[in-house]
Amino acid sequence: MNCPICGYQAKENDRFCRSCGAVLENRVQSQTT
Repeated sequence: MNCPICGYQAKENDRFCRSCGAVLENRVQSQTT
């Protein structure tokens, strides 16, 4: 996953960019049944 603001290569479980601090969207959404 890349940061939409600065392009930093973030890890999948990161909620914030380690470079610029932007909030990262979590693309994997849990589904409830």
